[in-house]
Amino acid sequence: SLLRRVSSHFKSSDSPDAPTLPQETIDRIKLLDKFMVGASQSRYFAMALFDLVLHSRPPPYEHEGRSGLSIEELYTSFIATHTALRQLPGTHPCASWYHLVIGYDA
Repeated sequence: SLLRRVSSHFKSSDSPDAPTLPQETIDRIKLLDKFMVGASQSRYFAMALFDLVLHSRPPPYEHEGRSGLSIEELYTSFIATHTALRQLPGTHPCASWYHLVIGYDA
Protein backbone atom coordinates (compact mmCIF):
# COMPACT_ATOMS: atom_id res chain seq x y z
CA SER A 1 0.00 0.00 0.00
CA LEU A 2 1.02 3.62 -0.42
CA LEU A 3 1.06 4.11 3.32
CA ARG A 4 3.44 1.16 3.72
CA ARG A 5 5.77 2.59 1.04
CA VAL A 6 5.96 6.07 2.57
CA SER A 7 6.03 5.02 6.21
CA SER A 8 9.81 4.88 6.61
CA HIS A 9 12.25 7.68 7.30
CA PHE A 10 13.31 9.44 4.10
CA LYS A 11 17.04 9.05 4.83
CA SER A 12 16.88 5.30 5.40
CA SER A 13 14.03 4.26 3.09
CA ASP A 14 16.41 2.61 0.59
CA SER A 15 17.66 0.23 3.23
CA PRO A 16 15.71 -3.08 3.45
CA ASP A 17 15.87 -2.99 7.24
CA ALA A 18 14.66 0.62 7.53
CA PRO A 19 12.07 1.01 10.27
CA THR A 20 8.50 1.44 9.06
CA LEU A 21 5.14 1.82 10.69
CA PRO A 22 3.86 -1.44 12.15
CA GLN A 23 1.05 -3.07 10.14
CA GLU A 24 -1.27 -2.63 13.15
CA THR A 25 -0.76 1.16 12.98
CA ILE A 26 -1.36 1.20 9.23
CA ASP A 27 -4.56 -0.82 9.71
CA ARG A 28 -5.78 1.65 12.36
CA ILE A 29 -5.04 4.60 10.08
CA LYS A 30 -7.02 2.94 7.29
CA LEU A 31 -9.97 2.45 9.64
CA LEU A 32 -9.98 6.20 10.27
CA ASP A 33 -10.22 6.96 6.54
CA LYS A 34 -13.99 7.43 6.76
CA PHE A 35 -13.99 9.00 10.23
CA MET A 36 -16.39 11.95 10.48
CA VAL A 37 -17.78 11.45 6.95
CA GLY A 38 -21.29 11.30 8.40
CA ALA A 39 -20.80 14.60 10.22
CA SER A 40 -19.57 16.21 7.04
CA GLN A 41 -22.49 14.87 5.00
CA SER A 42 -25.05 15.96 7.60
CA ARG A 43 -23.52 19.45 7.54
CA TYR A 44 -23.97 19.61 3.74
CA PHE A 45 -27.56 18.41 4.15
CA ALA A 46 -28.26 21.13 6.73
CA MET A 47 -26.62 23.74 4.50
CA ALA A 48 -28.76 22.66 1.54
CA LEU A 49 -31.96 22.96 3.59
CA PHE A 50 -30.81 26.33 4.94
CA ASP A 51 -30.12 27.50 1.38
CA LEU A 52 -33.58 26.45 0.21
CA VAL A 53 -35.28 28.42 2.99
CA LEU A 54 -33.00 31.40 2.55
CA HIS A 55 -33.78 31.68 -1.16
CA SER A 56 -37.50 30.89 -0.93
CA ARG A 57 -38.70 33.68 1.34
CA PRO A 58 -37.69 37.13 2.56
CA PRO A 59 -36.36 37.79 6.08
CA PRO A 60 -37.09 37.57 8.94
CA TYR A 61 -36.95 33.78 8.87
CA GLU A 62 -38.70 31.00 10.80
CA HIS A 63 -37.38 27.58 11.79
CA GLU A 64 -38.34 24.97 14.37
CA GLY A 65 -41.03 27.17 15.90
CA ARG A 66 -38.79 30.21 16.25
CA SER A 67 -39.54 33.34 14.26
CA GLY A 68 -37.77 36.60 13.56
CA LEU A 69 -34.46 34.83 12.87
CA SER A 70 -31.55 36.57 11.17
CA ILE A 71 -29.55 34.73 8.52
CA GLU A 72 -26.93 33.71 11.08
CA GLU A 73 -29.57 32.54 13.56
CA LEU A 74 -31.29 30.56 10.80
CA TYR A 75 -27.99 28.90 9.81
CA THR A 76 -27.18 28.06 13.42
CA SER A 77 -30.65 26.59 13.89
CA PHE A 78 -30.32 24.34 10.82
CA ILE A 79 -26.86 23.15 11.86
CA ALA A 80 -28.07 22.41 15.40
CA THR A 81 -31.20 20.61 14.17
CA HIS A 82 -29.64 18.44 11.46
CA THR A 83 -26.10 17.72 12.69
CA ALA A 84 -24.26 16.78 15.85
CA LEU A 85 -22.06 19.84 15.29
CA ARG A 86 -22.36 23.18 17.00
CA GLN A 87 -21.27 26.49 15.56
CA LEU A 88 -18.24 27.99 17.24
CA PRO A 89 -19.06 31.21 19.11
CA GLY A 90 -17.92 34.35 17.34
CA THR A 91 -17.72 32.72 13.90
CA HIS A 92 -19.68 33.79 10.84
CA PRO A 93 -19.85 30.83 8.43
CA CYS A 94 -22.37 32.53 6.14
CA ALA A 95 -19.82 35.25 5.35
CA SER A 96 -17.40 32.67 3.95
CA TRP A 97 -19.97 30.73 1.94
CA TYR A 98 -19.22 31.94 -1.58
CA HIS A 99 -22.60 30.89 -2.95
CA LEU A 100 -24.40 33.23 -0.52
CA VAL A 101 -21.95 36.12 -0.73
CA ILE A 102 -22.06 36.54 -4.52
CA GLY A 103 -25.86 36.57 -4.61
CA TYR A 104 -26.15 33.47 -6.77
CA ASP A 105 -29.76 32.31 -7.16
CA ALA A 106 -30.25 29.30 -9.39
